[in-house]
Amino acid sequence: MSTKETNKKSRILGTDIIFMNLPYLLFLAFLGVIYISNTHAAERKLREVQGLKKDIKEAKSDYISIQQKIMHGATQTELQRKTKHDDLKENRSIPEKLVVNRS
Repeated sequence: MSTKETNKKSRILGTDIIFMNLPYLLFLAFLGVIYISNTHAAERKLREVQGLKKDIKEAKSDYISIQQKIMHGATQTELQRKTKHDDLKENRSIPEKLVVNRS
C-alpha cells in the first residue's frame, strides 16, 4: 500500500481527527469526572445537613418536654405536695418591711 492509500483510509476512519483532538477529549473527560464527583459531594453534604436538622428537632423537643416538667414541678401546689411529708408548711404571714435609718 502506498502512503496515499493509507492517508485516505485514515481520513475515512477518522483516526487522524481523533488523535488531533485527543487532548481536548481528555480535558472533557476530566471535566466530566470533576462534575460527577462534585455532584456526589453535594448530595453527601445535603444528607448530612438533613440528618443534623433531624437531630436538632429531636433535641428541641427534648428541651421543651424537660422544661415543661421543671415548670410543673415548681408550681405552688406541687411544692406543697412534695413537702407535706417533711412537715413543712406554707408561710401565710405578711412580710415585714425593714427600714434602716442612715444618719
